[in-house]
Amino acid sequence: MPGCLPPPRPTEHLHKWLDPDHNVPQDAEYRTFHSKTIGHDVSYVVSLPPAYSAAPHKRYAVVYFLSGSGYSPAQSARCGVPVVHSLMEKQLIPEFILVFPNGLNDLMYIDTYDKQFPNETVIVNELIPYIDSTLRTIPDRSARSVGGYSMGGYGAAHLGFGHPDLFGSISILDAALYLFEELRPGPGEGGFGSNFPVHAFGMNAACYNANSPLVLLEKNADKIRGRTFIQVANGSRDKLRPGGERLHAQLDRLHIEHDFALREGMAHGQSGTIDPLTRPDLLEQYLFYKKAFAGVH
Repeated sequence: MPGCLPPPRPTEHLHKWLDPDHNVPQDAEYRTFHSKTIGHDVSYVVSLPPAYSAAPHKRYAVVYFLSGSGYSPAQSARCGVPVVHSLMEKQLIPEFILVFPNGLNDLMYIDTYDKQFPNETVIVNELIPYIDSTLRTIPDRSARSVGGYSMGGYGAAHLGFGHPDLFGSISILDAALYLFEELRPGPGEGGFGSNFPVHAFGMNAACYNANSPLVLLEKNADKIRGRTFIQVANGSRDKLRPGGERLHAQLDRLHIEHDFALREGMAHGQSGTIDPLTRPDLLEQYLFYKKAFAGVH
């Protein structure tokens, strides 16, 4: 579900709990829920599987897909939902509920350094229980997956490794897994084109390292090993490839089984522009869910 690179979002659209982009595709809905943590409503986008209405007693696994920096949940849905539904209709992957949480544009799916935007708390403590209480989910970690692309790949690793009792599978695509000393905020030469190191972490090393997926993986390795499906993928020309390779090496060192792939010739942001049915290596990132949910009923 990466790709479909968006135009830059207007500054006034940043860090909005009710995302201004309501333009969702067919088979998806823009919805809201009330957060007690922040005291007002929060938006998300949801896509129900094709047979959801026709099978009123069936329950489904859920994939929480986290958007990259600059993507709205609706933008990610416009890119991802048609592909996912096509693969479901071809019976190449199982049917599941697809949820796109609000990533607040560039806040990394953490509780920010100043606690002004407690996005991790809202997702983990409120959105997930809300989805389980209002939709026909299978409310078990084995049927709950978190995945993401770029910033969302960081978020998927952060939430997945940080909450191993919540998620039975984790998909980490072209993830922004920088070390603190590699951070170069801003659009200048060598910069990220994003100020997430400032907005989310305040350029604070202690905050950054405490939230690091690599630190959380080390801490929770025993709770992850042998009970979590993990895929890590990068383009071979992706600027974020070193972080993916670093995570791959750490998973190997910790003896945690996972899938690792380099998409030959691809730079950051390219994979979503190519039909996965024409690239077997891209199709694999969707077939991951067939494996992850194989024992889920």
